[in-house]
Amino acid sequence: MSHSDPEAFAARYRQVKEELRIPDTCYAHDIAARLSVDPGAFGASARVGGSGVLALTACGREHGHPAEALGI
Repeated sequence: MSHSDPEAFAARYRQVKEELRIPDTCYAHDIAARLSVDPGAFGASARVGGSGVLALTACGREHGHPAEALGI
């Protein structure tokens, strides 16, 4: 595949997206459900304990993130 061929690139992009089941739109709860636990699966009677941890990118480690950007 030539990277300078936009049609070939688009076809490969669609193929990989389909193979990996990547949705058109992806929200934080979608990512959490695929990588860890689905926050929508907990009911009112669920008991939860411990600490939640979120990894930062290199940019996030260097510059931080806006306050409450990731608040729950």
